Amino acid sequence: MEDSGHGLDISSSPARPAMDETRLVSTSDEEEGMEIERASREVERRRPRRSRVAYKVGVGSRKIRVRPSGREQEGGSRGSSDSEGELFSSSSAAEGGLSSRDLSPVEIVREYIQDFSGEMVEDFERICERVGNVRDEAVAQGARIVHRTKQGGAEIVHKSKLAAHAATQVPGKVLESVKHWNHLSFAKLPAWMKDNEFIKFYHRPELNSVAECFKSILGVHSETGNIWTHLIGFIAFVVCTIVFYVKPLCDQCHTDLDIGEKLIFLFFFIGAILCLGLSFLFHTLCCHSEHVSKLFCKLDYVGISLLTVGSFVPWIYYGFYCQYTPKVVYLSIISVLGIACIAVTMMDKFSDPLYRPVRALLFVCLGLFGLVPTVHFLVQSGWSAGMAEASIHRVLIMGGLYILGAVLYGCRIPERFLPGKFDIWFQSHQIFHVLVIAAAFVHYHGMANMAVYRLTKAGQCSVNETEHPAAVAI
Repeated sequence: MEDSGHGLDISSSPARPAMDETRLVSTSDEEEGMEIERASREVERRRPRRSRVAYKVGVGSRKIRVRPSGREQEGGSRGSSDSEGELFSSSSAAEGGLSSRDLSPVEIVREYIQDFSGEMVEDFERICERVGNVRDEAVAQGARIVHRTKQGGAEIVHKSKLAAHAATQVPGKVLESVKHWNHLSFAKLPAWMKDNEFIKFYHRPELNSVAECFKSILGVHSETGNIWTHLIGFIAFVVCTIVFYVKPLCDQCHTDLDIGEKLIFLFFFIGAILCLGLSFLFHTLCCHSEHVSKLFCKLDYVGISLLTVGSFVPWIYYGFYCQYTPKVVYLSIISVLGIACIAVTMMDKFSDPLYRPVRALLFVCLGLFGLVPTVHFLVQSGWSAGMAEASIHRVLIMGGLYILGAVLYGCRIPERFLPGKFDIWFQSHQIFHVLVIAAAFVHYHGMANMAVYRLTKAGQCSVNETEHPAAVAI
């Protein structure tokens, strides 16, 4: 028991020095570690720092050229004399012993910027190349457009020339479509067609067809002017007649105007329309055949007689409006002369070209008869009254135009002096047609003024002027 007690005491007494020893060992270890750490820090402090590298990025390259400084540069120069420094990329920088920890943040950013600057340059170069390609393509496309436009313009000009050429040929084609004959000279005409020996060429042959004769209206030949002058005059007088009977004669005329006062103008209008219409038909059908030519030649002279008589009827009626006896006498005489003239011209003998001067003289005499009532009126009423009441000046102009046309027609002026020069235009017959139309319109204007004067208060008949109770009613 004592031993056990003493044993406990013995065992516990040496334990405390052991613990103290353990503590001492651990303390010494810690101190040793601290000493080592201080020594390493001192060594680390005293170790020379790595010098900063100088780098260079080439244009179009992703390599970074590193140039060490200080002693490292001297060591590097001893290792490699023909190289300024180490070349490395961002992917191989770590393999060369450099890491991001060796560089400052500014250098890291700069490195990244320089790494991507090459790519940016390459991208910019590719963009420039694409822009250049687009520019070249645009230039080439513009050149192609200009070329096509030039070709199109040349083609348009060519087509325009062809169209213009075709247009110039249209009249000829139209004439060819309506003309199935060739012109003849005067020497080659049949005897019955030889009317004017001074018209040398451009005569129509004998067609023997009414349709072909009317188709020749659109052609150019020796009768073209004669056809169109009286065709236009015929249409003009038809229109004038319609307007005359639709429109009031005057604003100051009597409100109870008898229709007979306007119907008296029908003698003139019918004579003018028949004269111009029959003349148009004759000149159109004169090349049909000998029989048709002679028939319409006679009708042409009938029309001239009707126009002459019809021109006198209204003038005598309104000129001797208040005098019954002179009015009836002159109207009867001019009617008889007109009928006689028509009867003579319808004879076959007088339709021959040899009797042309006789026919012209006959119509001149018929026209000159108008001087008789004109002189009567001037002697009776004087020149001033003749100008106001009978339009004497217009009657004289009308007679002068008729006579001048008849003289030119009978003498074949102007083609007589220049044979062959008036084969198509400005023949004596054409001039005669124009003068006839002009004289007819002058006479119509004068008769309209006479009617207006007589149908107003200024022209009313007095008791002394009236020789017969029915004078005003006629």
